Amino acid sequence: MSLGPAFKNFCANLSVKNRSLISDRCGLITRRLNLKFRDNDSQNNNKFFTGSYGRDTASGMHSDLDLIVKLPLSYYNRYRNCKGNGPSLLLQSVRSGLLETYPSTAIRADGQIVSVAFTDGMTIEVLPAFEQSDKSFIYPDANDGGSWKTTRPRFEIDAINQLEKKCNGNLKNLCKIARAWRERHRVPIKGLLIDTLAYNFMQNYEKKDWPFDAYDLLTFDFFQFLSAQNPSQKSWFSPGANQIVHRTGLFEHKAKQAKQLILKIWDQLKSGRESTAKNLCRTLYGSDFPTT
Repeated sequence: MSLGPAFKNFCANLSVKNRSLISDRCGLITRRLNLKFRDNDSQNNNKFFTGSYGRDTASGMHSDLDLIVKLPLSYYNRYRNCKGNGPSLLLQSVRSGLLETYPSTAIRADGQIVSVAFTDGMTIEVLPAFEQSDKSFIYPDANDGGSWKTTRPRFEIDAINQLEKKCNGNLKNLCKIARAWRERHRVPIKGLLIDTLAYNFMQNYEKKDWPFDAYDLLTFDFFQFLSAQNPSQKSWFSPGANQIVHRTGLFEHKAKQAKQLILKIWDQLKSGRESTAKNLCRTLYGSDFPTT
């Protein structure tokens, strides 16, 4: 008896459900900043998604978007050489531009980003940035008098995509399944750390390209991997970019509990009680796991 078809439907249920709304809103934001800084009205040029949406590991009704809008390098030189807090002035300029498109929306410049908070709960964090020849981005940090910092989200996305090809699509599915478990059990682990640990696990996992029929074993082994992490370890390096990803809490014990629940699921399958096994999967992963 296999849970393969149920896991296949489960992963389909975990796909992002509001891509059209995300595309519309981020398109309008990009258009406004292209008009302001480039004098063109494209909704797509110079737009780059980062975070879990950019890595394609987001799931469900996605509400927290990280959006880079690329600005011309001439503005970097202008704000870098101006008197006062250049990063803050740039962020305020971006904010004033976005208010022309969304005059009644809560928009604020907040340290490194401009936050656009919609009344339906979606927040888009806009990072104005300057792309470099090595594919990194320079961005403003208004804190402590102002400075310029570098981020490399393309490297994370490229690393995950490259491993995903070797995993038959299983890496990103595992990241989404782990998010469902996190939400169901309130596990204190942020998305980038989930993706980082899933990447580390899959790199050396011998069954990385197995089909949906093996997902119960895949998830059991991943929870074993999570539970074996050193609780005193405070940070990891993200794939490709080697960005420092900090721990936000202890997740090892809940991973052990998840592993024990999978053992119970297997017991039910061995006894021919598929319906009970699927209900236990819902206990583990939430209501997106199908029972029929």
